[in-house]
Amino acid sequence: MPAPKGTSAKKDAPKTTSSPKPSPTSNHDNKQDNNYSGGSTSGGNVLNASGKCGSSHAVAKTTKTSGPNGSIQFLNCGIDGGGWNPPYINIKDVVVKSLSESIDSGHSPFKACSKYVKYFNKYGDQFGIPPIFLASFAMQESSCQPETVGGAGEQGLMQITKDKCGGAPGGNCRDPDFNIRTGAKYFASTLDDVGGDVLLAVGRYNGWYPGLTASKAKAAKDKGCCRCQQNLDYVSSPALTASSPPSSIPSPQMQNLTLADLPPVSDEDKAEATRIKAQANKAFTSHDFPTAAKLYSEAIGKNPNEPTLWCNRAYARMKLEEFGYALTDATHAIQLDPRYAKAYYRRATCYLQTLRPQLAVSDFKKVLALEPNNETVRQQMVSTQKLIRKIEFEKAIEMEEEKDAVTRCLEIIQEGDIVISGAAKLILTHGAQGGCDLDKNYEGPSLSLEDGKYGITLEFVRKMIQWFKDGKTLPKRYVWEIALGAHRAFAAEESLVEVSVEDGVTVDVIGDVHGQFYDMLHLFSLTGEPSEKHYLLMNGDLVDRGSWSMEVILVAFAFKWLYPKYMFINRGNHEAKEMNRTYGFEGEAKTKHGEQSYKLFAHIFTTPAHVRTVPLATLLSATKPPTAKEGAGAILSADGFKRYFVVHGGLFSKDEVTLDDIRRIPRLLWTDPQEESGRGPSKRGVGIAFGPDVTKRWCTLNKVSGIIRSHEVRQDGYQIEHDGLCTTVFSAPNYVDQAGNKGAFIRIDSAGSREYFQFMAKPHPPMKPMAYVQGGLGNLMMM
Repeated sequence: MPAPKGTSAKKDAPKTTSSPKPSPTSNHDNKQDNNYSGGSTSGGNVLNASGKCGSSHAVAKTTKTSGPNGSIQFLNCGIDGGGWNPPYINIKDVVVKSLSESIDSGHSPFKACSKYVKYFNKYGDQFGIPPIFLASFAMQESSCQPETVGGAGEQGLMQITKDKCGGAPGGNCRDPDFNIRTGAKYFASTLDDVGGDVLLAVGRYNGWYPGLTASKAKAAKDKGCCRCQQNLDYVSSPALTASSPPSSIPSPQMQNLTLADLPPVSDEDKAEATRIKAQANKAFTSHDFPTAAKLYSEAIGKNPNEPTLWCNRAYARMKLEEFGYALTDATHAIQLDPRYAKAYYRRATCYLQTLRPQLAVSDFKKVLALEPNNETVRQQMVSTQKLIRKIEFEKAIEMEEEKDAVTRCLEIIQEGDIVISGAAKLILTHGAQGGCDLDKNYEGPSLSLEDGKYGITLEFVRKMIQWFKDGKTLPKRYVWEIALGAHRAFAAEESLVEVSVEDGVTVDVIGDVHGQFYDMLHLFSLTGEPSEKHYLLMNGDLVDRGSWSMEVILVAFAFKWLYPKYMFINRGNHEAKEMNRTYGFEGEAKTKHGEQSYKLFAHIFTTPAHVRTVPLATLLSATKPPTAKEGAGAILSADGFKRYFVVHGGLFSKDEVTLDDIRRIPRLLWTDPQEESGRGPSKRGVGIAFGPDVTKRWCTLNKVSGIIRSHEVRQDGYQIEHDGLCTTVFSAPNYVDQAGNKGAFIRIDSAGSREYFQFMAKPHPPMKPMAYVQGGLGNLMMM
């Protein structure tokens, strides 16, 4: 076939793309998402309380003024004329000894608490708080005297406020058992709310606040305000050194930072880092995210001690969907500045993007501890908590459901009585759930009907596409018929589909489309429809992110039903319930066609292994020998022909996997190529990355000329990697209206020759990507 109009075609030649200056073509404004309303920081604390506060004067023995955690006054670190800003210390970082051992020592301040050790131990264990911590509160609040009543009516050992006294035995809030349990529970909750920050939690328990200054505290104390006194007595920070770093903020790549870890940075390097950062910010604003990430890296090389550089690079990497790398960068920013709210926010977003909502909630709480009035983050946290509950509920429901979605849809269809009225118009009486009735007023394209069964024609598909372009939807019954028709076609295929490219036939390999329906229509205008001489192979990720995922999947499935031998579809990682729940397809399917329709597609995407469904990979085999030039050095089949392994993600966690193994396995790990040899963690934070040596060994073992995969944005729409053995193709131009990338597809002929065609994005109606993400998380997932 000749090169399609509107594309730029390139013959098969190894190429490493550079990042062109993006030129967004959608009719949307390509502005940064500014749903985060918190502030930023230009510097900040490192995780070393000793470095910030001076020596802790920690000693082995407990004395009246000191102990394993340092002197009493050291605990007041962070309060000065500028307000209260204590260093971040986690509960695990605090050195403690048993309460009983402390009481038994000669100069213990805790002797008054000896009668209540069993309660401190009991509730300390229950709520994860060292018992000596709880005793310290009792000493500070009441000198461990259970009958103490505060000026505002606070009760007992822990000075429990009246609003927390409900349920006290006999109404006695001073009961030691109840009082200590209530205090322990409240402190554990406060600690969780402030992201594990011990000093902040202790201060809040005792009435401190971030704006409290030393002079205010002293003045209040002199006036008899007990809650405002220097009330961190009896508890102090750990003695932190380079040899005993805090362990509160884990990072998969690095240890926590101390002053000893930070390299010296000259004023000249700081100034150069600032200059490069300005260039990176400009590139980011222009949506040139690869260049922005590269420039932030250069700035970090000049000044690795600046947390905003790490946080900004995390954001650029998030835009490139390198969530694993971004998470590590955000963590590093937090290590440099534990009060950097935006870094916690970035990390929370990375956790959500990698399907770890529980960890996202934890970081949202840390943001709110630092910015209590940030209602945007609060709403996002609430939405994430709802998502977690929804996931658990759906798991329980799935266990109770006995019938799969295909079976249930067929039952609903059979329960309706078909009545033929007029020329090819159908009216169905209401069956169970009213699931398959056609509205009398429906005037859209009609499926053919013969002997009581629906069929599909090319005319229907073309009219359906126009119907969608006009902003209209199909009736539910037609949606089901198309999905079931494709399902039957998939059931006739193996996990590895083998396609021979005969003489005169071409195959166009299409990468991720991601619900960008109008770009897909432009793409199909370039490739042409599938036919006897021209096959289409869509390599996964048809849905999610774009807000016309239902239209995309219906067109693809309709062609699969119509031309099962000419239209091929591989499954991508977004053809999965977990991803659909997070990235929009679930919400879109339910909105447009109801819950049962979504269940039907979810079943087709992720049917159990014993049932054939959307294939995992396709082997394209040439039937003509390559030219001498193209065959030189190529890995060929035993018959001397080129063949290509087409899969959404990439290769495997071990070398010995053969094509026969792939034919037998139910699913593949989603992987990405890397420049380094061997295997390593994926920059996405999920799966693995494989190097050029891995690719070469696998291709040699299986006599495959190359791997064609998708799964990642490429600024030029495609990229040839691993010495020509691995090619990435991505077919969603200006991805999610932000990336500014080109789209591409690959054309392969009967001799195994490849051509690469690039195209730009087309305008679409005014609807944002991920418009159907549920629970208000759509803007967040656009980060």
